Amino acid sequence: MGEVYRANDSRLRRAVAIKVLPDEVARDPERLARFEREAHVLASLNHPNIASIYGIEESDGVRCLVLELIEGQTLGLRMDAGAMAADEAVRIAAQMAEGLEAAHEKGIVHRDLKPANVMITPEGVVKVLDFGLAKALEGDPSSASANLSLSPTMTMAATRAGVILGTAAYMSPEQAKGKPVDRRSDIWAFGVIFFEMLSGTKMFGGETVSDMLAGVLRADVEWDKVPTGTPPAVRRLLRRCLERDPRLRLRDIGEARIVLADVMNGRAEAEPAAVPVVARAGYSPLLVTLLAVGLAAVAAIAAWSLKNVPEPPMRKFHVIASELAGGPSFTISPDGQSIVYVGKNHLWVRRLDKLEAREVPGTEGATAPFWSPDSQWIGYLSENKVRKVAVAGGESSILSSLPDSVSRGLGASWGADGGIVFSTGSSPLYEIPSRGGDAREILAPDEKLGDDHFHEPSWLPQGRGILFTVHRRDTGTDTLALVAGGVRKVLLRLQGQEIWHPAYSATGHILFRRQPENEGIWALPFSLSKLEATGEPFLVLPGGNTPSVSDDGTLICTLGSSSGMMQLVQVDRKGDGQAAIGQPQPDIVFVSVSPEGGRVAVQSHESENWDIWVHDVARATKTRMTFEPDREYQPNWSPDGQRIVYVRNSTIMIRAADGTGQPETLTQGENPAFSPDGKQLVYEKRDPGTGSDIWTHPLVNGGAPAAFLSTKALEFQPRISPDGRHVVYVSNESGSPEVYLTRFPSGGGKWQVSVNHGLYPIWSRSGDEIYYRNEDTLMAVTVKTDPSPMLGTPQILFQAGEKGLIVRQRAFDITPDGRHFITVKQLEKETGRDQIVVVTNWFSEFEKPQ
Repeated sequence: MGEVYRANDSRLRRAVAIKVLPDEVARDPERLARFEREAHVLASLNHPNIASIYGIEESDGVRCLVLELIEGQTLGLRMDAGAMAADEAVRIAAQMAEGLEAAHEKGIVHRDLKPANVMITPEGVVKVLDFGLAKALEGDPSSASANLSLSPTMTMAATRAGVILGTAAYMSPEQAKGKPVDRRSDIWAFGVIFFEMLSGTKMFGGETVSDMLAGVLRADVEWDKVPTGTPPAVRRLLRRCLERDPRLRLRDIGEARIVLADVMNGRAEAEPAAVPVVARAGYSPLLVTLLAVGLAAVAAIAAWSLKNVPEPPMRKFHVIASELAGGPSFTISPDGQSIVYVGKNHLWVRRLDKLEAREVPGTEGATAPFWSPDSQWIGYLSENKVRKVAVAGGESSILSSLPDSVSRGLGASWGADGGIVFSTGSSPLYEIPSRGGDAREILAPDEKLGDDHFHEPSWLPQGRGILFTVHRRDTGTDTLALVAGGVRKVLLRLQGQEIWHPAYSATGHILFRRQPENEGIWALPFSLSKLEATGEPFLVLPGGNTPSVSDDGTLICTLGSSSGMMQLVQVDRKGDGQAAIGQPQPDIVFVSVSPEGGRVAVQSHESENWDIWVHDVARATKTRMTFEPDREYQPNWSPDGQRIVYVRNSTIMIRAADGTGQPETLTQGENPAFSPDGKQLVYEKRDPGTGSDIWTHPLVNGGAPAAFLSTKALEFQPRISPDGRHVVYVSNESGSPEVYLTRFPSGGGKWQVSVNHGLYPIWSRSGDEIYYRNEDTLMAVTVKTDPSPMLGTPQILFQAGEKGLIVRQRAFDITPDGRHFITVKQLEKETGRDQIVVVTNWFSEFEKPQ
């Protein structure tokens, strides 16, 4: 049907597929008509299991389709590897059926359904391709000609070029005879493909096309090649699809979709047929009774035998939620019946046997939800409090306030004995009783071990211990650890890698997310009795994230990297007028505009680790500035634009902005920024006693670093005003992070800048405004500093999400003219990243624990 190329859409900056007719057939009016008909057919279809069309183009007499580029492999290549397990074949067939059903409802018949026209993406999504032979049903007047009603076969003129329209092995009997076809021809081809997926053999083989067509018309289906473990409902469906008489064939592919959905949901088990026992003349009532009892016994033995046959692995994929909050924002109940997730600033509960999710009232601002062991309560963190709410409904209640030294929680877990353990991200692990009470310290970071902060604690079964992760920015080493009986034990260390979301699986493994190398869900073999690792970790679900496992073996997670490609853009103060800057990059989370405005330094994950890159605005180029095998982040320009200061694993570095020379080590700390004269730095530094303080570091005359602001609260993200007389910074002294202003270098006075949350403050170049981020919103506050600071009311500039922009961390900066911002726009979003994937019978993936 044409030559297909991979191409780049330079206008929308996306990869596409281009389908071009070869020269030798472009002049054929019939072939050209089919080609253009393909464009019209595809344009009317919009379904996740059908490849999309973006447009039809013509240049210098050459016509081409611009199509969705589908990454992955064809079903044909997958089938070359041999027979599939029943659950995999059912999952693929169900998605094929959904795509065909959408086409059939539009009056479109594919007519060339075959394994080569079905793609499977790395995420397991099935896409039906190439409706080039499709025709509209006779109800569509635009395509009701007699010629289009006939399926071309060997007897038609198209064979002059050696081309068979339709593929012989997958043609329906009526199609092979050249008779009129309808959607039942697609159902036949669907049945043939499904049969071959299960059996691992061709249904109709042969050395020539004639042999194949003869098989389609006359050969018996070899049902004994279908594995004996195939569910009965699937066998019945295959027989209905492969009836040669279209009048007896399954009439609607939607019925196939329903059957396969029931199989995946476990609702398609064959029920024993009732066996009537009729008393005939000459048979005594006693004999009839004995026969009935015997049949019942046989049925009971058969049912017991079937019940004890090991259940084959089966997975089902459901879209549960969209607009998921970031981080550990969802979890499955211990009984495997429900999922709780954070979306649109509230908690939502979705039972797996229901179609709709239910919002939990009164849970505004909820983060990090977690279940009670009996699945009757949901705990969560909100407004610096630990709260719980009954699943059945009712008011939420406060269990405890988080310690004064933290601003928000980073994970919590409810143990079997009623203890709730949680992490703050920069202080010890704490525990509170589920009935409420004061937080009790369980485990504090150990300065001798180089602990940075603890994340995402998770109880082991029966309260045997608590899993947690430790991130050490000084060495770039993440640790998976546990604490039991007050004793801390390291289970796994990964140099240069990040470990997230540990969760125990009753298969005898600890699941966790690893990134950036070989990212996905990994499993660490683990002995619950010995509380130690029993083997090496291995990758079990590439691209998987945030695993959560129920007691019955149901796993939920998301799929895809944390972000796709991003583009620096210049916007006005309302977030409009987006103009692209430089080249796209993956995962931009920190933006710093040079003093003259012609260059932008960013933190990006384009290489294996976080590195600093510099974009040239005029030339639209980007240059990598750091190359160490460590994480490098948080760039900031010197006032003269000649140097860039940044952080390497909690060590502040400085080097020439043009990349020449070697970087110089300055001091320990993070979030560094220059004074306006370039003679000193202001930065944040962690302290075991106070959490985080603000320090200064002289860059001339050999001065020593000194603490500028240190209290029991956390102080971080400092920035000196353009006149050098004030500093803005963030503190959590009020219980939530807020932006404050104080004099510099004396530190006298304190004025609150933000209201109801503020992070990552920056100054306008003229010093008359302060900008900061409130969640997804960019805010501005006017400021006058003579003779004493006077602050205006915070004003909303724009909400980033509504504009398709991202301001997470500090992905924004102001231009020198004060009229524009440089921020980040998402170009490609990972498929499924905002969708929860449900995997049933997860335990069958592993051997049972000893």
